[in-house]
Amino acid sequence: MFNDDVFDKWLDKLNGDDEALSVEDKMILTLKAQTNHFYHLDIELKQDIESFRQEQNKKWDEQNEKWDESNRKWDESNKKFDAMQIELNKMYQAINNQTWKMIGAVGFIVLLGRLIENFGK
Repeated sequence: MFNDDVFDKWLDKLNGDDEALSVEDKMILTLKAQTNHFYHLDIELKQDIESFRQEQNKKWDEQNEKWDESNRKWDESNKKFDAMQIELNKMYQAINNQTWKMIGAVGFIVLLGRLIENFGK
């Protein structure tokens, strides 16, 4: 299964016995080494993921702060706009009142003119 003579010789030397390691023993050793390697890769991956999450959370927090600031500015603009609307409504009411007073005054003048005209005959 393993065509690597250097690896085979090294494993045989580790065994220390005169008998060579069987292919099954070599496979078990290789699987154990891979398992250990996977374990360390898993730890590194978890650390990378945690680091990535922290970076993303920081970016989201910064973005949320920008949105909050933007919302505050919009709220201030809305308050100013509402105040302007109130002032315009007051102006329209005042103009409307003055207009009705003028119409009443003109009507009164016309009425007086008619009365004077009728008494003058």
